[in-house]
Amino acid sequence: MNFVQAHFLTSYAPSNLNRDDTGRNKTAIFGGEERLRTSSQNRKYWVREDFKLLKGDAALPLGVRGDRFAVQIRDALVDNGVDAAAAGAAAKAVLSAINGKEREKKAEEPPAEKPESKKNNRRKPGDAAQGSLNLESAALQFLSQTEISRAYAAAEKLARNPGTEVKAEDVLLHADTAVDIAMFGRTFAGNPSYNREAAVQVMHAITVHAATVEDDYFTALGDHRTADESGAVHVGENAFGSGVFYAYLCVNRALLISNLGGDATLADKAIAALIRSFATVTPGGKRSNFAAYSYASYVRIEKGNGQPRTLAGAFENAIRGNNIMADAVERLRTYAAKIDAVYGLTTEFRDVFVDEVEVTKPAETTEAASPGKTKAKAKAAANEAHPDTKARALLAEVIAFAKAA
Repeated sequence: MNFVQAHFLTSYAPSNLNRDDTGRNKTAIFGGEERLRTSSQNRKYWVREDFKLLKGDAALPLGVRGDRFAVQIRDALVDNGVDAAAAGAAAKAVLSAINGKEREKKAEEPPAEKPESKKNNRRKPGDAAQGSLNLESAALQFLSQTEISRAYAAAEKLARNPGTEVKAEDVLLHADTAVDIAMFGRTFAGNPSYNREAAVQVMHAITVHAATVEDDYFTALGDHRTADESGAVHVGENAFGSGVFYAYLCVNRALLISNLGGDATLADKAIAALIRSFATVTPGGKRSNFAAYSYASYVRIEKGNGQPRTLAGAFENAIRGNNIMADAVERLRTYAAKIDAVYGLTTEFRDVFVDEVEVTKPAETTEAASPGKTKAKAKAAANEAHPDTKARALLAEVIAFAKAA
């Protein structure tokens, strides 16, 4: 099995999950009609945020993305007794080794109109002896925890032994256990040999039907108003939209294992977490305004060695009517079967659709209603029969299918 593909249909009530530079919902023209859209970058961001919340056996080793590693290294060295000037120079050398010298920012004082830059790039006593020293990276860096430790060790060695050379190989690795780097990749323009090709490709999710961005005009009244005062203290508007979104991702399992240094067990654990996250995590745009939390109503997992393919073509002709989710599921299944028949694909799949889940009423939880049973046993029986318990079990079965090599 080289590829794992996952398809999701999720219904979102009025919301603004992912907005553009004007604050309105992102959109796309597909099949000649406007659809609501959430970008792949947005979905990957919320996956990483979800991964950070995993604890215990579910926890995954993750990388850190940012532009202030050198600032943190310099500060840590100073806190450990290294001279500030030597610490700054060593951190700068590590920054150069990671990015390649052509990617360094010019050494200049952060602009006065951006005081937050001074705060984030705060200077230590002794910096003045070197002139202005800017330790923020010109390029976004994505490092594993192991690489961060190696970067600090290289900087400390240089700071305590001036003249030591710091090379990219002293810090960067070609493979490690950072799941998010292995999945979503990284780029070092100055050190391309340490780029990591993304093992997971994510589609921009779109609605399966035509959709229009609407505007919510609202006012806010103040508590300090007297009885004879009228009118609003604040007037504003929020853009929003709603619909059934089709989302798709593809995992190159062989590449994921390679990116993780050959750890197939960690790769399968990561794939399971990725699918669960896509099915259950809602992008956080305008969350407090709309509370548009939603789980996927339909999940389809496919695995095999054939060329991956999205099933977005099922929705090129926008769905119309009042039963959009059910129609979307039927269309997706039919389109997948036809594509496989035309190209002779033998992709294995499992799917689950909430409308097809049979549920029973929760069992009684009292001894009177369940003679011979203790309250604990009755409660356990009720939990077993609860629709949510069964739905979670079905999703777990689908995810387990994806993990089976």
